[in-house]
Amino acid sequence: MKKPILLILILVLVIAVTGSLLLYRQAQTRWSKDSYDEEYAALQAEAAKKEGMPRSDALREAGLAMTAKKLKAAEGADAKALAAAETFFGFLYMNTKARVAWCRERGVDISHFADVFTEHNAVELARAEAVFAANGADSRSLWAMSQDGMLDIVAVDMQDVATSNGIPLEGTCAFFNEHADQIAPHIAFPVDVKEALMTGGK
Repeated sequence: MKKPILLILILVLVIAVTGSLLLYRQAQTRWSKDSYDEEYAALQAEAAKKEGMPRSDALREAGLAMTAKKLKAAEGADAKALAAAETFFGFLYMNTKARVAWCRERGVDISHFADVFTEHNAVELARAEAVFAANGADSRSLWAMSQDGMLDIVAVDMQDVATSNGIPLEGTCAFFNEHADQIAPHIAFPVDVKEALMTGGK
């Protein structure tokens, strides 16, 4: 299991930093489908510049750079915590909504994996919800805006998981369910983003 766990860790970093992709404005967050689409297009454009690199790796590097820039631009601990909370919900929804939806379309229920993943990230989830509440924001609106982009990324992710582990694509959903307890702890939320989330003022 060690090799596939490490692979998933690398791939899901793409999601951890690109899942929300929402515009931040002077500690006041305003979300719209247009702003999400603009940032998702920017991510794809940056990834496309990395010629000769697998798409998942290119998305990961572009996403890490975009998140670092977003955190740097946020002024003060509260603002950084809000930007980090946006990113966390992208990370969460990639694994508990997008991956689940992708597998559901293929007739496989991976709610067990989603439950294990949510439980493993319960502390961070509670903190992200508190940050959103303090800013009058509602995380439920994020999925509707971001699901198309997330489903696109999860398709790349699942194909790479299948290839690296020598399993058919249709077997990847069962793979996540069967190894949920081992995989969930290794899908890592970036350390710098987690620090910004957990140490913000609100």
